[in-house]
Amino acid sequence: MNFAYNYHKTLGVEHVGCEKPRAYFVPYHSAEAALAGVRGESAYFGDLCGEWQFAYFNNICELNVDPAGEECLSDSIRVPMSWQAAHKDVTDRPQYTNINYPYPCDPPYIPEDNPCALYRRTFTLAPELGDRRIYINFEGVSSCFYLWINGEMVGYSEVSHMTSEFDITDYACEGENTVTLLVFKWCTGSYIEDQDFFRYSGIFREVYLLARDNTHIRDLRVHADLTPDLATGEFSLELWANEGECAAEWSLTAPDGSVVAGGVGSGKGSISSPALWSDEEPTLYTLLIHSGSEYIAIPVGFRRIEIIDRVVYLNGKKVKIKGVNRHDSHPELGYVTPMDHMIRDLKIMKQHNVNAIRTSHYPNDPRFPGLCDKYGFLVVAECDLECHGVIYAPPSEIRHRCLISANADWIDTYVDRAERLFERDKNHPSIIMWSLGNESGFGVATEAMSRYFKEKDSSRLIHYEGFNTHYTENEAYTASMVDVESYMYAKLENIIAYCESPDTLMPYFLCEYSHAMGNGPGDLADYWREIWARDRFFGGCVWEFTDHAYNAAEIGETPKYLYGGDNGDLVNDGNFCCDGLVYPDRRAHIGLAELKEVICPLEITLGEDRSITVTSRRFFKSLSDIDVVWEIEHNGLLVSGGRIEALDIAAGESRTYTPDLGTIPNDGIVTLNCYAVQRDATWYAPAGHKLGTRQFVLLDAGLAPVAKRSFFAAPVTLWESDTAYIVTTSEAVWSVGKISGLIESAILRGSEQLASPIKPGVWRAPTDNDRYIVKHWDSAKYSLVDCYCRNVSASLSKGSATIVAETVLAAPSRPPVCHLTLTYTFTSEGKVDVKLDADRFYIPEGCFLPRFGFEFAMTKGSELVEYFGYGENESYRDKHLSSRLSLFRSTVSEQHEDYIMPQENSLHFGCRFASVTHPNGIGLAARCEKGDFCFSASHYSTAELTAKKHNFELEPSLLTYVRLDVEHAGVGSNSCGPGLAEKHRILPEKIDFTFSLLPYHAGDERKF
Repeated sequence: MNFAYNYHKTLGVEHVGCEKPRAYFVPYHSAEAALAGVRGESAYFGDLCGEWQFAYFNNICELNVDPAGEECLSDSIRVPMSWQAAHKDVTDRPQYTNINYPYPCDPPYIPEDNPCALYRRTFTLAPELGDRRIYINFEGVSSCFYLWINGEMVGYSEVSHMTSEFDITDYACEGENTVTLLVFKWCTGSYIEDQDFFRYSGIFREVYLLARDNTHIRDLRVHADLTPDLATGEFSLELWANEGECAAEWSLTAPDGSVVAGGVGSGKGSISSPALWSDEEPTLYTLLIHSGSEYIAIPVGFRRIEIIDRVVYLNGKKVKIKGVNRHDSHPELGYVTPMDHMIRDLKIMKQHNVNAIRTSHYPNDPRFPGLCDKYGFLVVAECDLECHGVIYAPPSEIRHRCLISANADWIDTYVDRAERLFERDKNHPSIIMWSLGNESGFGVATEAMSRYFKEKDSSRLIHYEGFNTHYTENEAYTASMVDVESYMYAKLENIIAYCESPDTLMPYFLCEYSHAMGNGPGDLADYWREIWARDRFFGGCVWEFTDHAYNAAEIGETPKYLYGGDNGDLVNDGNFCCDGLVYPDRRAHIGLAELKEVICPLEITLGEDRSITVTSRRFFKSLSDIDVVWEIEHNGLLVSGGRIEALDIAAGESRTYTPDLGTIPNDGIVTLNCYAVQRDATWYAPAGHKLGTRQFVLLDAGLAPVAKRSFFAAPVTLWESDTAYIVTTSEAVWSVGKISGLIESAILRGSEQLASPIKPGVWRAPTDNDRYIVKHWDSAKYSLVDCYCRNVSASLSKGSATIVAETVLAAPSRPPVCHLTLTYTFTSEGKVDVKLDADRFYIPEGCFLPRFGFEFAMTKGSELVEYFGYGENESYRDKHLSSRLSLFRSTVSEQHEDYIMPQENSLHFGCRFASVTHPNGIGLAARCEKGDFCFSASHYSTAELTAKKHNFELEPSLLTYVRLDVEHAGVGSNSCGPGLAEKHRILPEKIDFTFSLLPYHAGDERKF
């Protein structure tokens, strides 16, 4: 049909018929209801969520009904919900792209082939409402919509992640009414909504009616700050009526229930020694306003944000952002984030010591900042703005990322987004920074946004990472634009240089760092060592909180998470959306456990006299709500333990304790484990919840030698067949291939344990963080590296057999990675000492080895795992903060970490002993008396993990694949962050290593 309106195609037309933006609040019918704060229980709130009639069209030419008409639409949809998530049969499927636009980059023009959908439902206005004014609110619609009430055009709005409010009093009537929306997938505003996320469309946040007094409070602004000496709270209230004067009565109530201020109409006052709001102690006052028949309650927090000598202070204390970036993302609902979903996210964050959120890269649900006020989170509130894709727009003269931001035609559009964010969220104490947006360059349009915020609000900081390319020596200009120097994924040496330079102007903030994609991040400890050490290093927000893949499985089925390209979308960024600290269903990645450790609210150190010093890393609250539980373990077994109760330590202070650790064993490996635990249950976790772990190795005398066993003892024999050398001991028959030079068979008590030779290798299934180095690995053909034997010799003497294999590790058409001598010594105790001597390494420039060690398959039924090393989480040389050195028992199946994109996983760093056995207890064990190794056991081969692109495609084997690595490279965060640190790379010149392989019975008391 010929659609009459072109607002969605017209730059500069953002809203038609919309109300001016205002603070988020809901009026209630009584003071009690307002104070309870459940908006659905307000007599003046009409919920329009639920089933709507729905019809989807590939483009406007297919629209076969009159948007203003009353025809029944062909389908239905639950609101809020994106149409791609609700209707899997529509041709418009979820599409993930990070940077590139999914349509030609020709701003401000959008293609005519633009999917759209009609939404329609009825609502009834009761006679009791009388002459009240009726407003309809849409809290989030992507990307734009036209609105009709009872067939009459009311207006138009865009800005997907913000509220659009319409006064429909003159269109609605008593009794039944019809509301109709026509939603377009794209509009001119889509050019600046090019965020790193799935592209969903439709009504994705809640819709509701408000019935207001004929004369009512249209907007209000609360200002609650502190005098510089922090002794006095400065409070002011500004009220605006929709018409005429606003004579509302108001009172401000303290947390103890006392009324500390009040008045009629706009007013101000001061409060002596106010209780302060912070992320650690989110103390709130309550503002109650009474106007006509309406009551409005607003939480109020007194706090002061300021920068002194390039250091950020909150309430006079130097603070750190221990944050995450958070997208609105639900595995089944798309952008939809119900209240319980938001609270669940915040619970998980609190459980893991997170204190801050950057709302990347748009405002969250309007209730979300209120939850942050209540539960204690610092918020970097970001505008709904990103135009990253212009970087890749040809021709070269318009590739500059300021293509849009530097265009004066877009100023009003940019400022509109700043205004809507500010006006909606201006009353929330949790918001400490306004952010202009993300990855949009800097020009006249972003400059206008900054000036808007600066003029409107001097009580908060301004953030914009895109300004760092326009940093100048003009201090006045710089200060007028931003308040913090912001970077993404910066190298530590650059950060240190900035913080130490006398010429820098601002605190340093990492708005994104430690890209948490797949098996990672592996650089958290390095970053936080510098953050804690430097006042000017304000902290940062990990990218990002959640994997925002979507679940294509039916309800009740095993999840089937999809990502970019899985719907045939040619413009996509693959699994780059799977970069979170939690899975889509909010199960925690190991990376989140790592983050919890580096931002633990206390630090524990051990003195030479074995005293324990606890230092608070809090800024406001004492540690009296935390106990330290300690345990002594000997070779992984508990020896003794105790508790230091109710740490009486003020914020930032230290105290030393001398617990009675008892008698410390004088052999083997002795560790002291200290756990910071909550004394009492909180809203986010039960009593006993662990906030952090610290481990100290008190003694490392290594593992005792394997005891000689005389029962059924038999001499070692050596004989050879046409293909192998065969060694018989009292407990096993071993075979070393003459062609391979490898152990090819291990028969224990008549049962074969090996399904493949014990073979050296260097390949690991690439992690997401290997995405750049893997190009070098592929060039070196590391995945094809095999062990080529040059010579094998065998000898028997003094009760032991020795077999020596001269080999090289090499790939076809490539020079050897190294020359390798394998010496196997078979002893009467039944064990095999494997000595590895490697030299003459050849590693191409710019490359490093993924790993260096042995891999082999064990026969069907090899399921039980026992190891002494860093567990029980997977652990790597740069990712083992959340693990501890101890003895662990598990199963092979339980070991697997099921990343959405299959990759290297479930390694255990620093092992001295590991065994894999059948249910009958019989199997193989590896041990080191000196040094350690990395161990993993999996039902998925390295080849399987390398080849498959989704976890649901993996086919578990009945075999068990075991790896014993001499060295294993770190995981880092190079999927988006800096390259892997040199200290975590494998660049050897020579390797000498010895470990023992022995028959093992899991019920044997000798253990290791």
